[in-house]
Order: sequence, then C-alpha cells, then structure tokens
Amino acid sequence: MGYGPSRVHGARAMRGLVAETRLDDSTLTRVVDRLATLGLVYREADPADRRRVLVAAGARGRALHDRLAPAVEDAERSLLDDPHAAAPLRVVARLSGDRTGA
Repeated sequence: MGYGPSRVHGARAMRGLVAETRLDDSTLTRVVDRLATLGLVYREADPADRRRVLVAAGARGRALHDRLAPAVEDAERSLLDDPHAAAPLRVVARLSGDRTGA
C-alpha cells in the first residue's frame, strides 16, 4: 500500500496545477490519471476539504524526476546559451505571462 498525497511531501491541489500548467481541467485529469496508473503519482481527497483533490509524486515519480532533472536542466541551459534562441524565448516568456523575459 502506497502513501497518499496528504502523507507525501509536496502534495499539490489539482486546481493549483491547472493554473500553473495552464491546461484545462479535463486534460490535466487525463494526465494525472495516466501518471497514477503508472504509479508515478498518488491522488486523494484533501482531508481538510473533501472537495479538493491532492496530487503528489510517489516514490517511482520522485525517482524518475531525480533521474531526468539533470538532463532537462542541461537542455534548458543549452537553449538559454544559444544566441539564436534568445528572441523566440522572449516571445514565449511574454506569451506565458513571464514578465522577467528569457
């Protein structure tokens, strides 16, 4: 038996994830369903408010994140260091609402 999100560090409300990812509710629900089926995340009702759904990475999800994060960071750094990528990154940052620029 795994630990649900209320007992796992980093549990996040689905509503907050919708806002952060800018995905619609149904799309994010399908993504979380798939991740849960793969055993990468856990989902449960918030014990403080049963209407809220919490999601957190399980052990498999954290291990996958730890394995992939360095490669993603390297790719991001390479992209940011590429002078040809600077202008498109600024456009993406503006479109995403990031006022810091890229």
